[in-house]
Amino acid sequence: MRRAQGRFFSVQEIERIKYLLGTTELTLQEIATRMDCAKSSIVAINQNFQIREYRGRRRSWVRPNEGVLQTN
Repeated sequence: MRRAQGRFFSVQEIERIKYLLGTTELTLQEIATRMDCAKSSIVAINQNFQIREYRGRRRSWVRPNEGVLQTN
């Protein structure tokens, strides 16, 4: 998967981002800051792997496999 400024994510980085999206309450921006990348990269990974569904909201999401609404 492509990363900012032409750099690519390693498999380990993608797995770490997927883990953070799936198991934490961190916002997309907080994950991007932690992983030293653009928020849009985190959004792209989330959309590709369908980890969180935002359903038109910015601050709340649903994990498709749980059906639980998370707010932040």
